Amino acid sequence: MRAHFLIAAGLAFACPDASAQLYKCTNEEGKTVFSDQRCDNMPKKAEPAAAAKPKPGDRYQVTAEDQERIRKLEKLSVAKDSSAEQKSGAILEVSTIRSGQDSRMSADDHAKRDAITKELANPDPKKRAQALRDLRMLYGGL
Repeated sequence: MRAHFLIAAGLAFACPDASAQLYKCTNEEGKTVFSDQRCDNMPKKAEPAAAAKPKPGDRYQVTAEDQERIRKLEKLSVAKDSSAEQKSGAILEVSTIRSGQDSRMSADDHAKRDAITKELANPDPKKRAQALRDLRMLYGGL
């Protein structure tokens, strides 16, 4: 029995690293690793680069949501029961979506646009004509 104790004691002194602190860290690839070094000393995973802001000459990339809106507006622009103002407004809105101008509009501008486009369906031709002028002014003022 004394021999077992001596062997265990000898192994403990022969392997001093066996008693070292063990740290669970995440490496730069995002994988969990165990190390005898503190995680502060581990290289950090590089932060993803922020999305580059579009430059003035860059084309706007139409989103899936934009494509669905364009599809609905194109249907409206050729529908027999649409007024001339609705058709013109739909064509104008499609062009602003494709140019990226619509994506730069504020929430207030979107609310104004939605109210104006409802007026494009008004039975009163004068109100429809005014709504189309308002829509052009809204898009022109951006």
